[in-house]
Amino acid sequence: MRLLDNANIAGNARLRVKDQEHLHRSTGAIVNGEIEFLDLPDQLADASPYAGIKFYLWQLARLLSAVLAGLVLLWLVPQFRAVRIGTGVEVLTTVGMGLVTLVSLPIIAAVLAITLIGLPFTFLAVVSWLMFIYLAKIVVGLFVGKTLLTNTRYANNDFALLMAGIATVLVAVNLPAIGGIASFLITTFGIGLIAQQLLMAIKSRDDKASMD
Repeated sequence: MRLLDNANIAGNARLRVKDQEHLHRSTGAIVNGEIEFLDLPDQLADASPYAGIKFYLWQLARLLSAVLAGLVLLWLVPQFRAVRIGTGVEVLTTVGMGLVTLVSLPIIAAVLAITLIGLPFTFLAVVSWLMFIYLAKIVVGLFVGKTLLTNTRYANNDFALLMAGIATVLVAVNLPAIGGIASFLITTFGIGLIAQQLLMAIKSRDDKASMD
């Protein structure tokens, strides 16, 4: 709070600032009454989401649930253990594939919803879309964990890889100012990795069927 030289308060000044140190009063400012410092409302006292313990408890819950989901994913689809991230053009291709999947699935769901026959497929498309979004950060976290714990005794420990990787991803998406952008890029990239794994699985099945 600043009271400048041309400030002229005829009566009392009742200020909602923390204390006198947060008030800058110029020598020319006139206050004819008393200056009273009022308590801040609860919703303003902890304006930063990082100031309360609820934020950290929520992030811990997110971490543990994501690690559990990751363990289930690796149990059901062990091929994700071999997920890798290329460089240059491969990264851009993965991001592009993730963006196309992220945008196209809701459009497909909306088109299928026009007819009653397509409603089950609409439900399937929406569920798949939500699952892709949720699993995207887990898949990226798995790769990050593998990168961080390479050449350590935890390199083949799924729980340790997921804990380290997903924790790093959560820190990135909660960074002030750039957290939203980081979250979008990580989600898009993770969906691209999932789409690639699905395409590889389909191709492998088709090749096996042709050989039979």
